[in-house]
Amino acid sequence: MRLLNLAAGAAFAGALAVAAPASAAIITTTFEGTIAYGFDQTGLFGAPGQELTGLRFKSVYTTNDTPGSIHGDDGSLTTVQGGTSYGSVDPVTAFLTIGSGTIFLGGDYYGGAERDDGEYGYDEIENVAFPYLNQFGDGSYTYRDVANDVISHAGNMVSDRHYGAPLVYTLTGDDQDYGEFDDISWDGTDQGVVYFNYAHFSTETVTVSTSGGVPEPATWGLMLIGFGGLGLALRRRRGAGALGTI
Repeated sequence: MRLLNLAAGAAFAGALAVAAPASAAIITTTFEGTIAYGFDQTGLFGAPGQELTGLRFKSVYTTNDTPGSIHGDDGSLTTVQGGTSYGSVDPVTAFLTIGSGTIFLGGDYYGGAERDDGEYGYDEIENVAFPYLNQFGDGSYTYRDVANDVISHAGNMVSDRHYGAPLVYTLTGDDQDYGEFDDISWDGTDQGVVYFNYAHFSTETVTVSTSGGVPEPATWGLMLIGFGGLGLALRRRRGAGALGTI
C-alpha cells in the first residue's frame, strides 16, 4: 500500500510540494464488506476476546481538503496527505464499524487519500487514517491505523483521477483489495505483546462523495522531485502484491 509505505518514509516529505486547493472540500470515502479474519482482544467493537471473522465492516474516511496538507499530481496519481510525521496538517479522519461497534480514528500522525487512473495498468483508490505512533525509550510502542486499498486491473473503476471525484464501484472477482485495521501495544522490556486487535478486510463496495468546494489543480512545484525520490519505495510492494504496514 503506497500511502502506508509513505507514512513510514515520512522523512522524505520535505521534497514534496505543499499546494492549497482553490476552496475547501469535504470528501467522504466509504469502503464496505466483511472481515476476512480478525480478533478483538480488548473489546473495541464489543466483548473482549471477540472473533471478528465474518462480521460486516464499514470504513468511512473524511478528507478535509484544506490548506496545510501535502497535495500531489503526477498526471495519473493524485494524492493528499499529511500529519505530524510530515510536519503538516493531517487531512484524514475515519470511523470504523465492525459488527455493532464503532471507533473513531482521529487525524494526527498521518492520513492520506489517493487515486490512480491506470497509468501503471490498474486503477486504484486508497485511504489511510493513522492517528498515532507512540515510541518509548525501552523499545515499547503503541500504534493504531486503518487502511483500505482497492485495485482494478480491468481499469474500469476510475474515470476521474482526482481523489475527491464522486464514485460508486462494486468490486468484481478480478479486483484486488488490501485493507486492515491494527491496534497494537508492544512491551519493550518484556519483549512481548500487551494487546493486539486486528482485522483484515474483504471489500465489496467503495463510494466517494464530495461536499463544499471542489479542489482545483494548482501549481505543484516540487512535487515531481518528491515523487521521483519516493517512486521506487512507493511501488515496491505493488509488484509483490503485499499489504504494507509500518
